[in-house]
Amino acid sequence: MAEKVRKNLVEPLVKFREDIKDKTGREITEKLYNLLEQLEVTNAVSQMFDKLKADGEIAQAKEQIRLWNLLIGTLDQTVAVAGDLKISLKRYFELLSLRLSALQIADIPRTVDSVSVGTATRVRLNNEKAVFLIGCIDGVFPAVPSASGLFSAYELKTLIANNLPFGDEPAELADFENYMAYKSATAPSQKLFVSFYKTDLTGGTYMQSSIINEIIAVFPNILLHREEEYCSVADSTWAILPAFEECARNFNSDSNEERALKKYFSENEIFKDKYSAVANASKAKPFVFDDKSNVGLLFGNDLNISASQVEKFSLCRFSYFCNYGMNVRERRKAEINPLEYGTFIHYIMEVFFSKYSKNEFSNMSEDEINKECDSILDDYVNKHFGGSQKNTPRFMYRFNKIRENVHFLVLHIIEELKNSGFEPVDCELKIDGDIPGYEVVLPTGQKILLRGSVDRVDILKKGEENYIRIIDYKTGPKEFKLSDILYGLNLQMLIYLYAITLGGEERYGKVTPAGILYMPATVKPISADNTISDEQINEQVSKGLKMNGMLLNSLDVIDNSDAAYISFNTKNGTLTAGGSLASLEELGMIFKKLDMTVAKMGATLYSGNVEASPLKGGKDSCEYCPYDSICAYHMSDCRNSFSLKNDEVCRILEEEQENGGEE
Repeated sequence: MAEKVRKNLVEPLVKFREDIKDKTGREITEKLYNLLEQLEVTNAVSQMFDKLKADGEIAQAKEQIRLWNLLIGTLDQTVAVAGDLKISLKRYFELLSLRLSALQIADIPRTVDSVSVGTATRVRLNNEKAVFLIGCIDGVFPAVPSASGLFSAYELKTLIANNLPFGDEPAELADFENYMAYKSATAPSQKLFVSFYKTDLTGGTYMQSSIINEIIAVFPNILLHREEEYCSVADSTWAILPAFEECARNFNSDSNEERALKKYFSENEIFKDKYSAVANASKAKPFVFDDKSNVGLLFGNDLNISASQVEKFSLCRFSYFCNYGMNVRERRKAEINPLEYGTFIHYIMEVFFSKYSKNEFSNMSEDEINKECDSILDDYVNKHFGGSQKNTPRFMYRFNKIRENVHFLVLHIIEELKNSGFEPVDCELKIDGDIPGYEVVLPTGQKILLRGSVDRVDILKKGEENYIRIIDYKTGPKEFKLSDILYGLNLQMLIYLYAITLGGEERYGKVTPAGILYMPATVKPISADNTISDEQINEQVSKGLKMNGMLLNSLDVIDNSDAAYISFNTKNGTLTAGGSLASLEELGMIFKKLDMTVAKMGATLYSGNVEASPLKGGKDSCEYCPYDSICAYHMSDCRNSFSLKNDEVCRILEEEQENGGEE
């Protein structure tokens, strides 16, 4: 049903967007009216009118017709302004919005004994018994006029002096504002109530208006009420929504008023579910599924997830539940960035290293490599963006800057491979596609299948050994720390390597895991003066492109890993065990830790435990979390992470696995 509604709504909108390109104001307006007809807005307004009329809501029924007529009138006025001139969609939107924002709607009081609500400029005050002036804030009522629109205050004054009154000048507006404030304050025959607010929901502070100061000056003995004089419970119970808010605010109170409110809302059909939610929240009870069968309804009996989701679950279970269980996603500004740098990098690396073998690109000149890169990038632009001729100069400038970075990056990678025994064999390898996915079976029989995509797979063949290392291109900073795996972090590349080790034999032969490396894919700018040579500049840039990660502590792997391209501890230019090197036995413990972490994730999730217990320390999982306003993680204890040396991590893993996985 939801998909049908979405389709019926989105398809006409997409067609409308295409139809109004390069059109006149009149044509866009006609298309907009046709869209309203296609979406049956007129029928909906008519049906709403009939329903309200049948329910006795005559005034509201007539209001719908008035609003529709105002909209049609606004479209007519827009045509009168734009006419047959070609106009951009953005400009048309601005004109239509300007007209709509200028609309004002008011109702004439229908009875003699009634309450009229409106702005001071719209309400007709005629010997009223009582008047309430609400929101008397300094600069708001009376308002401080300001010149807006096309003309400045000086220009408006000049135009008026030349008999061209395009608008009132600020001085006249100021007089009018003061007059309206005086008229409103002197309108009642019996009682005048004046109020203002000190703060708003955003935390802004406000001062009382000059009108309040003048009233106090005229009537020095006038009764002033302070906010602390009012009883919030008694004042809130005049309306049901404020009463419920008051009930929730003082839920743990045992006053007679609170007990009465609790009894009422616990039995109210509309509010009883909300009341139960407030009651649960007041108990500081972690988020847990009361009915475990609901976990299966949200996540399925088996999990098929990306490797990165394991880390997201480890960072915060509640955030994971909101994102992947409830599908509550952060609202983002709708925008398209066609020149996404990371996309270009992955595309050119995949095409180039899939097209040429190591022997072939090792014998290519720099000009040949650059020309091939240019050809690949030009094909990409032609395929996805209509070619360079159809793009703006700004687009092509950014594109050419990326082209320069790509040249240097590809040459750097080729140099590293020429000085290494490793050779690229796969780009964008699909885990659970090209090779089997990594699967963990829970004691309950449920399965967790992990999938993903490996940027590049390199192989080193030494006798019967097929050493496999995997490379991940990173456009941002990335530092590998082995201690992260103790907290379920930075597992993605290790999961990929483990998956290849388990299921890559058919594709690569018997696999020996050789390590994971993160490679910077952005050429960082450097500071240099005119005395530095090109060779020195290239050397400094290359330092910023050094890979980091973890390698197998094997002579075969170390001898084929150049310290000039990999950030590890070195001695006499050779990698040493002080860096992120791991033996096969230690890699085995790390892989077993992966099994335990994924199994623990599954067991925790299927037990219904999605408490908000965020990870703090080296990485604050709450820093950019879109759910921080609803999680109330203070009801649970946060978890802290610490950075440890590799040998300490291995000792902890060994003890943990000797104890059967108990942390």
